[in-house]
Order: sequence, then C-alpha cells, then structure tokens
Amino acid sequence: MHRIMRLTKSDKENSSSSKRFRSVTDEDTDSFLALSVNKNTKTKTKSDLKVMLDFFISVGEMRDSVEIPAKDLDSLLSRFFLGVLKKNGDEYEPDSLSSMFNSLDRHLKDSKSSIRILSSNHTRRVLEAKRKAFKSLGKGSKPNRAEPLTTEEIQILREKGVIGTQNPDALLNAVFLNNATYFGLRGRQDHVNMTWGDVKLKATSDGKEYLEFNGEIML
Repeated sequence: MHRIMRLTKSDKENSSSSKRFRSVTDEDTDSFLALSVNKNTKTKTKSDLKVMLDFFISVGEMRDSVEIPAKDLDSLLSRFFLGVLKKNGDEYEPDSLSSMFNSLDRHLKDSKSSIRILSSNHTRRVLEAKRKAFKSLGKGSKPNRAEPLTTEEIQILREKGVIGTQNPDALLNAVFLNNATYFGLRGRQDHVNMTWGDVKLKATSDGKEYLEFNGEIML
C-alpha cells in the first residue's frame, strides 16, 4: 500500500511538471527567431547577398555560399571586397562593405553553416587595408568617438543601479557604455564583432596601465 501511495505521489508531481513546461521543438525555436528578425535587416541581408551572388556567378562560382569550403570562400570574398563597386561606378564606403560582410555572416549562421567568416584572415586583411586607404584619402572617416555622458548623468545611472558591478546586467551595461564612449562602438553588431586582441593592456613609461583599442581591425 505504501509503495502504491509513493507511485501516486510521483505521478502527481510529473503531471504538475508537464503543465509547467510547454512542448517546444527545434523547429519552434527557429521559427520564433525568424519572426524576431527586423524586416529591414532581412531586406538588407537579401540585397547584400544578391550583390555577392552576382559576383560569384561572374567568376564561375555556381555553389551557394553555404556549400563553399572556408578557404575558397575566403579567397572569393577577398576578391569581392577589393573589386566591388556601386552601380554608378563609385567605391563603397568601408562601413557599407562591413555591413555586407555582416549580412553574409548572418546568412551562414541562419543556414546552420559551420563556417565563421569572422575568422577569414585574407578577407579581414583586405577590408582593413581598404579602410586605411579610404582614410588616407579623407574618405570613410566619420567621427568614431561617441558623445560622452556628463559626470552627473553617469552618477545618476550608478545610483539607480543601471551601471555598476552589483549584478550581471549592471556590469554588462557598464561595459557597453564604456565601449561606446571610449572605443566609438555603435550598436550591437560592433560589440559582437570584437575579437580577442582588439583591445590590449599597455603601460606608459612611468608604469601607468591603459587599454588600447585597435579600431582598424574592426569590421
């Protein structure tokens, strides 16, 4: 009798758990994420991919980007970003090229590809060199540094617990604010694109430590 009562109690607990958690499949999560993507982002991604596809076809590459091996894709992209022009024959701004790069990265991730073009060494070097070339010509040199908040405004954020070290959310907000203020990062994608080595700890001749941000290698 005691054993039967224990089984009955377990059955009740299982029944309670089943009411707490909805049945969700991998397809459900994919659909949810697809719906959450901004419509303008989808349009921009589609437009950028069309430009890249036209280039791929022009050089005899008929495979979809998700089917191209990483080394071959790196080679194609480096050639694409070095030679692509607007329809009127003008050069693209470096930020526009970076946006195209990010569009392809989104497409590969959405397609469950194992390729991560952020590690495409040759392509990154081409984009870095092109950004430097534009700056030397006085182009693509939009002000990077964000307008800083006043001391009083920052103090208010600390007092309200919006930034600080007291919890994970406040710490992330503080990191985001510092990166935007001192490194000129704008929007989520700039933060996502940061990689190991973009920020280095250095010291002055008198031993005072400081962080140096290499903005040239940001895409």
